[in-house]
Amino acid sequence: MRDNPVSLITLSADMMGERFVERVTAECGDRDEPFDPVISLAPEEHREAMTTLFFVLVERIVLEERKRNPERDLEGLLRKEEFLSAVFCCAMELVLFVQESERVFPWCLEVCGLPAVSFQKIIEVVVRNEPRLTRDMVRHLNHVEERVLEELAWTRDSALWTSLSRKPDSVPTCDEAWGSMTRIVSSIGSPPKKMRYDSGSNTFSQVQFPPCNAQKSFFSKIYYLASVRLSDICERIRIDDRGRRMMWTVLEYILKEERSLFMDRHLDQNLLCIVYVVCKANKADVSFVDIMSHYRHQPQADSRIYRMVRVDSSVLLSNDTSCSEEGSSRDSTSVTDSQPLRSRSSVGASPGASHFEESSACAGKQLPTTPEPDPLTGQHVDLIVYYNKVFLPRVEEFMKKISDNCPLASLTPMPVRRLPRSAPSKRNLSDKVSVMPFTPLPLQRPEPSTIRYKITQSPSKNCFHYISNILHSGSSRNKSIDQQKSLI
Repeated sequence: MRDNPVSLITLSADMMGERFVERVTAECGDRDEPFDPVISLAPEEHREAMTTLFFVLVERIVLEERKRNPERDLEGLLRKEEFLSAVFCCAMELVLFVQESERVFPWCLEVCGLPAVSFQKIIEVVVRNEPRLTRDMVRHLNHVEERVLEELAWTRDSALWTSLSRKPDSVPTCDEAWGSMTRIVSSIGSPPKKMRYDSGSNTFSQVQFPPCNAQKSFFSKIYYLASVRLSDICERIRIDDRGRRMMWTVLEYILKEERSLFMDRHLDQNLLCIVYVVCKANKADVSFVDIMSHYRHQPQADSRIYRMVRVDSSVLLSNDTSCSEEGSSRDSTSVTDSQPLRSRSSVGASPGASHFEESSACAGKQLPTTPEPDPLTGQHVDLIVYYNKVFLPRVEEFMKKISDNCPLASLTPMPVRRLPRSAPSKRNLSDKVSVMPFTPLPLQRPEPSTIRYKITQSPSKNCFHYISNILHSGSSRNKSIDQQKSLI
């Protein structure tokens, strides 16, 4: 008979708590001035709060999951170090958030030594099983989950790559990830969820996905996030149905066949390239300037996303866009002439620049102002250099297949995002133009003194005299009142 898992849970809480105190103490010793005094001056008190919340969350998860599935054996789950570390890490992040700590996410992951992908798994479980979390707490956890999905899960040392390497063909399509669901993404109305163009929130936990393994769940949320952001840009630059289908088909292609394009990069960097390459293929009058000006309306937009894209050093050191695929360079590839789809734009170097500046110089010849190349970490360049040097060579052949008289039915439709009734319906198309549904005013009953007269339906001519008398009496009454005022 196995031991009671309570002792293991307690031991895990003690170890995580000790790591927290040691890390805070070490950070205080390395600084001359006090850093984050709310936490640094009382680490033991906050450790106690984290431990208490940890036990509360574990208890709630066990009780609620047992209600849903009484036959499920949860003892094995309570013995998993990954699960316990993720719950404690979640408790730590909530305490830091409530205390308005300067130690922001992903600081808690560093303390607990927890991979971002493992932490992302627990967020939905905690939100679903602990109804006493405040609205702000839920919104913060959803924002943290977004950070993982869009960037932290794709780092070179992420556990995601280890999982994908075991089964290279394990990345599901959108339909496979969402199971038997229709291609309409619906979100629950309370609390606000993850794409917050008007409300300022962009959340995932309230989007219901079918039960599936962890990897399918991860990609189902990736597809949801991508559909929200792509749909917004498509609406702003008025992309037709064929263009949207092409974008979604390209996204599924690179996730399944060219997934290394996401390594050490932000999800939006590839989404923006997808939008541009489709616009170029369809000969749409849309430049990178237009795309970026609309992208900046999205809440997660940041200048570093399009100014700092990681590219392998071997690509930058080459004199042209043709590089042999050798060694560990995942960005190197052999390509044919791609001038029709190539971008000749450049990104303004000023951090405060409000938009891209068009240039006649080829962006592929622009040299990034970064430190000496590191063969392991590579260099950071602007988005257009990445598009010309890396992204376009990897998708060019596939773009030819879906561009040359490809039937519309063979392209994968982009999921349609359906907002809840309680969601804001106003949409800002630009700084000066916004669109919202017309709401007809409620009908008001006429006042008792109001007379309605329809000439074509009136049987009596005396009505004209009646109306004239009313108007005359009204004007006479006004005159008498004015005369009285003048006497006063």
